[in-house]
Amino acid sequence: MAVFFPDLNNISRLRVTPEDGEKFLLNYLSSNLDDTFEVFFNPYLDGDRPDVVVLKKGCGAQIIEVKDWNLINYRIDYKNDWTVLTDKAQKIKSPNQQVFRYKKNMFDLHLPILGLEHALDNKLFRVIKAFVYYHKTDAQQLKELYSPSSQDLRAKINNNNNEYRAGKLAHLKYTNTADYLNKKRDNLDRDLAMSITSDSIDNKIAKIKLISKDALFTDEIYEDFKRRLSPPSHVLQQGIAIPLDKKQTSLSESKSGLYKIKGVAGCGKTSILTQRAVNAYDRHHSDVLILTYNVTLNPYIKDQLSKLLGKSQPEFIEVTNYHRFFNAQLNDNNIDTKKFLDDLIGKGQTEKK
Repeated sequence: MAVFFPDLNNISRLRVTPEDGEKFLLNYLSSNLDDTFEVFFNPYLDGDRPDVVVLKKGCGAQIIEVKDWNLINYRIDYKNDWTVLTDKAQKIKSPNQQVFRYKKNMFDLHLPILGLEHALDNKLFRVIKAFVYYHKTDAQQLKELYSPSSQDLRAKINNNNNEYRAGKLAHLKYTNTADYLNKKRDNLDRDLAMSITSDSIDNKIAKIKLISKDALFTDEIYEDFKRRLSPPSHVLQQGIAIPLDKKQTSLSESKSGLYKIKGVAGCGKTSILTQRAVNAYDRHHSDVLILTYNVTLNPYIKDQLSKLLGKSQPEFIEVTNYHRFFNAQLNDNNIDTKKFLDDLIGKGQTEKK
């Protein structure tokens, strides 16, 4: 079976449990892919959280977005824009745009080596495939969703051709419109092709199983991919109570002064921090601030606080990262961020002189 990150047992213990479609897909991949495939569930990628990423060394990656939507509640127009039919129709980003954004960000943001290599060879874009799995939809329902937009597009293409033949359109206007409409048609066809339904999953996953070697997907790119996709240690520990030992309990005691606690990954530093924050409030009964270097750790710390207190995170303990904290302070004090940074840089340059 495929190798999962986190493993399937731990996924079932996560604070935010997988949706039905995600559970089904994970179990399906487990039963149908061998151990040369690695499956990452809901990985952290600097704000991006794709549902499932399937990785195979030397071959490439597949990003799969999962939707448990009832597509009867949605419409697509010829521009490939989606609308959800609530009491007041509302336009939304399509799942296809969402998963393509994840793919693009792999090159532009998350994997520097991938972006650099892609700049040298644009064929590298092929090593990542993107799919959307509609758990509650079959192929016929998907076709019915796309059919009105396809018919409308064909009508517009025919109308553009007829008006040109009748001499009602200048050549430039005709070609610009034709190019635009043909691009929209290609986008609709592409999105249909990358969609997985309940009755097409066997065929789609069979193609993933047969993914072949690709020289562009080097070991260096693979290692960078895996490093970025691997879940942080606190996710691997979710659902498992980790009591503090005697030394950790001592370190969690709240005292005045400056302290630095060092330790290897997984030694319990975050558990000590959260217990110490609670102890700090018990000691001085005033607000406690926890700052982190990035947003990844924040949800886990908040969850640990909720477990310790047996209720939701209290207002007297704030958890945020440095960037958000300083931006918030500037905003609360009506200080223009750009001016503040310019003044700060100017002051630093003056001190150097």
